[in-house]
Amino acid sequence: MSGIEKITERILADAREQAEANRAEAAGKAKEILAAGDALAEKKRQAILDQAKAEEIELHKRRQAVCDLEMRKDTLQAKREVMDAVFREAGEALAKISGPEYETLLEKLLIECATVGSGKVAIAKKDQTFFKPAFVKKAEKALEERGIKRRIEIDRADEAIENGFIYYADGMEINCTFAAVLAQERERLETGVYSILFA
Repeated sequence: MSGIEKITERILADAREQAEANRAEAAGKAKEILAAGDALAEKKRQAILDQAKAEEIELHKRRQAVCDLEMRKDTLQAKREVMDAVFREAGEALAKISGPEYETLLEKLLIECATVGSGKVAIAKKDQTFFKPAFVKKAEKALEERGIKRRIEIDRADEAIENGFIYYADGMEINCTFAAVLAQERERLETGVYSILFA
């Protein structure tokens, strides 16, 4: 083999060796790039799964909150209906009072109203049998015994008043119809009644 052939052979061998080294290096880099890509893809997949899980938890919490709110509203509505029924029954029982008990109730209401000042009374038409001068005098006397001097007049019988009366004194109008008294008492008693019913 001549000297030129040896040199040529040597150059080709070096080139083959360099090409093999380059191929090996490229394969190694490709492997690293693929591994990094797989790791990044796994990281993104995990992030998507975590976000989906967090969104699912949040959605469940929101749905639960809506369900809880609806349940509270329904419970509150049911309790309100029970309270309404209790006070409606109280109103019906109050409307059924008659005789001396009814007269005593009217007298107590009249005495309480008249403490604000002398005045006139518009009464329910059906209560004319109770509201006689003697009845009014009895209320005035009870007030006098408390050291309160008042003059009470019967103004008129009013068909619009179902039971009880309206007291007019010093520009004030005090509604002592049973419906108004019960509504006022409801405001005062509602908390106590609620705690008894739903303790």
